[in-house]
Amino acid sequence: MRKERTGQMSLEMIIGLLILLVVAVVVIRTFLGSMEKMESINAYKKTIEWKNFISECEKACEEYISYGKTSRGVKFCSHRFANIGADVNKNGFVDKFDPEDVGATKMLPLCEDGIFCFHVVRCGTETKHIDWSDCKQILCHAYYDTYKNMTIANEKVLESFPMTGPDESSRVGSCSIDPSENWWDIYFGSNPCTGG
Repeated sequence: MRKERTGQMSLEMIIGLLILLVVAVVVIRTFLGSMEKMESINAYKKTIEWKNFISECEKACEEYISYGKTSRGVKFCSHRFANIGADVNKNGFVDKFDPEDVGATKMLPLCEDGIFCFHVVRCGTETKHIDWSDCKQILCHAYYDTYKNMTIANEKVLESFPMTGPDESSRVGSCSIDPSENWWDIYFGSNPCTGG
């Protein structure tokens, strides 16, 4: 009887250790996965392409704020970091980044291929500031001034933010973003210049 109890306790201890080992492996794998994501985001922000993008955005902002150059406001508001479908960090798919991961100016997630200047560069002075919703106004105004037709202005703004899927919500990029956090729907909408 004593041998059976000792054998049962040994078996229970081995099973307990195996369970503990499995839990440890899962915890370590989860930790390493989150570290890899952070490393890929940090590597992403250190690339020449990212630094050039930020520099171009800051220059367009400065020229718009300082000299009132409408073309620079348009560039600031419509300049995209990467082509649609681009996998800049080379991990095999288009990532969705949390706002703090890429230094977003608002607390909405962004797709890797749907990052524009106004998402990551604060543009403004104490008296003049370009916000996400201001970009809609800048683009509509610039295109209306050029074409003198609000319908054409609306089309030009939509062309500046091409769809990556079957509906307007896909203008945020190729990753999946919850509809309640879709910056396009919140700030631009399906007809940014003409409403509706």
